[in-house]
Amino acid sequence: MKRARILYGMSACVIALVLWFTFSSRQRKIRHHTRALHAATQYQINGGSIPLMDRLFHPNKRISHWHEVARYHEKQLLKLGYLTNCEFRLTNQVITREFSSNFFQLIRQRVGTNTDQVWRCPYLTNRDGIAPILPAKDVAVWEQTFRECATRYASNLPPAITTNFLH
Repeated sequence: MKRARILYGMSACVIALVLWFTFSSRQRKIRHHTRALHAATQYQINGGSIPLMDRLFHPNKRISHWHEVARYHEKQLLKLGYLTNCEFRLTNQVITREFSSNFFQLIRQRVGTNTDQVWRCPYLTNRDGIAPILPAKDVAVWEQTFRECATRYASNLPPAITTNFLH
């Protein structure tokens, strides 16, 4: 009876430790990739030097090195589920300068700047929306902010010209 209690107690401790290490390991990986992504972005902006080994073995990658490093860490954060891809579109409207200015100001107020957390927000090719990569926990805030700005600042497209001729 006493042996069974000891075995159950040890099993519970082992399970608790495995769960704790698994969870804390994920958090450590997220912190590592977030910091590394910030560092790569800063090196990219400031024109930081490329590590010696990369200069020796990959001389053609000089220009895009930090960009590639940043994308690697972004992909890892996507794999871990910390980041997610989204697409927010407008209907019969385009994003204006006022929309962008107000949208990004509100996003910085509501979820923080890109140094507080990780996000990237390219426009769709025809400027009828955005395709951000952002923390999964903030999707609802981004969508609400996008809709608010769309009702206030997006511009209506001119109506399509029809060429129906009556004979």
